[in-house]
Amino acid sequence: MTTPNARTLSETLGHSADDRLLVLTSDQLGMCQASNTGVYESLRSGLATGASLMVPGPWAREAAYHYRGEAIGVHLTLNAELDCYRWRPITNAPSLLDGDGGFPRTVEDLWDHADLDEARRECRAQLERAILWGFDVTHISSHMGALQNRPEFFDIFLNLAVDFDLPIRLEGTWAESGTGFPFRSLAADEGILTVDHHRL
Repeated sequence: MTTPNARTLSETLGHSADDRLLVLTSDQLGMCQASNTGVYESLRSGLATGASLMVPGPWAREAAYHYRGEAIGVHLTLNAELDCYRWRPITNAPSLLDGDGGFPRTVEDLWDHADLDEARRECRAQLERAILWGFDVTHISSHMGALQNRPEFFDIFLNLAVDFDLPIRLEGTWAESGTGFPFRSLAADEGILTVDHHRL
């Protein structure tokens, strides 16, 4: 992770700049019961060091029930790309629904039709709901990159990170050229921690 003053997270945490730290994160906690079981098993066995909760997921409440203080962030979700799992907003957000009554299947559909105020309220509600359920939220991430890869959506993402003083999981600098804006620099300018490298 890189800190705003160009120190690495290793240095910020008391390690040398040359030390390598590895964070293994499991996404999709809350999507289904199998995901919950697998994510918690990976965390509790030491295979993963953190996870991300999909608050609108149909099994998110069950994930909250089994939470024991693990390092879990919120995987802000504005898409439902799968045919067999169709989650929907937790707020009244008509522009965030597709014809099936769930979130849009693609980020392009989301970007084309979403009202930014509705998206902002939905993301804040997801984060607040996780906190209400008792999660000590460690970071935020974006499902399918929906909040990272367009400037107007990144503003929502970054403002939440600032408001809640949370790190954000961003793709590496290699991804910035495809978006056309310096999302990593914008996060650093606000004092937000982010990983140096991110791969799926």
